[in-house]
Amino acid sequence: MRTTALLFLILLNLSFSGIAQDAKIDVSKIPSTADQPEGFAPAGWKLEEAAKGDLNGDGSPDYAIKLVEDKPAKPDELVIAHVLL
Repeated sequence: MRTTALLFLILLNLSFSGIAQDAKIDVSKIPSTADQPEGFAPAGWKLEEAAKGDLNGDGSPDYAIKLVEDKPAKPDELVIAHVLL
């Protein structure tokens, strides 16, 4: 029973993640230089994740960043809670 409920929650979570539509970033509004990864987020966007490493082999650290829209959640959006069974 617990395994079935856990599997259902995982599948439900995956199905809702596919429904979300990705907004497009106007690339011309992204700064070409910044002191910190957060500095590359244009107005209306925020840094969600960043990973640091030497991506191009030049010996200098590089960042891979994930930007998301900086907007409040709508009250009618479904919030999925992860339940520990």
